[in-house]
Amino acid sequence: MNVRCNHDLGKRVKRIRLERGLTLKDVEAKVGVSATHVSEVERGKTSPTIGILAKIAHALEVDAAFLIDVPIAMPVHVAPREGRDRLGLDQGRIFLESLTNGLARSELTAMLMLLPPDHSTPVMRRHEGEQFALVLDGSLEVHTGETVVRVEAGDSIHFRARLAHGVRNPGLEPCTVLWASCPKVVL
Repeated sequence: MNVRCNHDLGKRVKRIRLERGLTLKDVEAKVGVSATHVSEVERGKTSPTIGILAKIAHALEVDAAFLIDVPIAMPVHVAPREGRDRLGLDQGRIFLESLTNGLARSELTAMLMLLPPDHSTPVMRRHEGEQFALVLDGSLEVHTGETVVRVEAGDSIHFRARLAHGVRNPGLEPCTVLWASCPKVVL
């Protein structure tokens, strides 16, 4: 059985793959789905089978339903504190809680980013759009291109996402950040 092919699915797969810092060949090596086939899925040129979609999701470290779940179009969306979607990235170095994924066709993603203390090198990502962060608690170190900026509670940072960028918590206490991204990132 094939999953109905659409550009949103392909764009979502590509965006998540790039956010994870994976190449098409990395996905192929992780789960045995050819780089060419993954590229065709990303471009909306082919419909993946459920099995292939599950393998791609496994390589991206997301649930397959996450790739095809389309939010219901609502004019207003409230994200209650309890029950928000939560996603772990970079082997538990970063946790994201979705604040905005309930509004269909939205151009903005806002999320709470929770970072435990971490002194390892951040995972760098690059994609189109803009990123904005307001540190609510703790300290955040933001690497953009060749620049490293430390952002403290109450401070904010805004930059173009096409710069290779990564974050980490250089402090001793957990860090909480209000993070916004445009265009939309689906969690």
